[in-house]
This record gives sequence, C-alpha cells and structure tokens, in this order.
Amino acid sequence: MMAESDTRAPISSGANSAVPLDRALACLLLRLALGLNIAMHGVTRFLLTGVSQFVKATTALFQNTPLPYWQVRAFATALPYLEFLVGVLLILGFWTRFALTAGSLLMLALIFGTAFRS
Repeated sequence: MMAESDTRAPISSGANSAVPLDRALACLLLRLALGLNIAMHGVTRFLLTGVSQFVKATTALFQNTPLPYWQVRAFATALPYLEFLVGVLLILGFWTRFALTAGSLLMLALIFGTAFRS
C-alpha cells in the first residue's frame, strides 16, 4: 500500500522516458555547434590568415588601448591554438566540462577585448 504523501508517477511512464533522450540530444547539438564554431575560428587563423598575420593584425587593432603590447601579442599568439583545441574537445566530447569552461573563458576574454577596444 502506498503512503499518502508518495503520489509520484512511475519513472517509466511513456511521456517521461523521452526527457533524458531529449536532454542528451540537445546537449549533443549545442556541444557540436559551439565546438564547430570555436574550432573553425582556430582553423581559419591557421590556414587562411596565418598565425603571424593574425597576431600582427590583432596587435595593430589594440595599439591605441591601454593594454600592454606584450599581453595582446601573447593572447593573440595563443588564441588560435586554444580555439582549435577547445573546439576539437567539444566536437569529440572529451573533457566536456573543462572544454566548456575554457571556451567560455576564451569568449569572455574576446568580448572584453572587443568592448575595451571600442
């Protein structure tokens, strides 16, 4: 006999069984979309622009800001490699929590720099 306070539906009811699958599919698609976006930014900076050209262009954009040249140069040099690494980790689903955290921190740094420059 069920206690009066326990009125929960069984876990295996038809409508509720799709929720974990829907959540997993949503997480997969969001992880792939973010991973592809971040990885392609890194790839284009390798293949199309070249890392040295990217660094040169980025440091030129920040020359009239209070940010030190060495700091902008170091960040711009590391950025394509970090973007590619984080993107691939997200696409493959390896170290997902770390990759999402690193990707978020990268985007925060990019947003800060863009806002600071303008």
